[in-house]
Amino acid sequence: MEKPLEGVYSLAMAAYRNPKLDGNMLSPKYAVEMRKKIENIFSIAYKHKHDCLILSALGCGAFRNPSDHIAKLFRSVIQQYAGFIETIIFAIINDHNSGQKHNQQGNFKSF
Repeated sequence: MEKPLEGVYSLAMAAYRNPKLDGNMLSPKYAVEMRKKIENIFSIAYKHKHDCLILSALGCGAFRNPSDHIAKLFRSVIQQYAGFIETIIFAIINDHNSGQKHNQQGNFKSF
């Protein structure tokens, strides 16, 4: 890289691995805690005045979190932070972890 990137920051947030599910949803304990994790991402971005987030399907691949429920949790937090983050992009892929019990239609469709 000839010049370092300026104004680009990263944050790593681990999802739960193989969380307990109630049908196709996280069990209540995991849902509450996962929403807190997502809120933390947005809170940090807000605190540091970031106007763009590039996000993933947090834990919906190998960690087997249900993609529809995780997408709903993200939607809820996005509504909470409406007007504060200008651009939100989900970088989602369907790979060998897609189409399984926890995300039967893949990750892309949920997000």
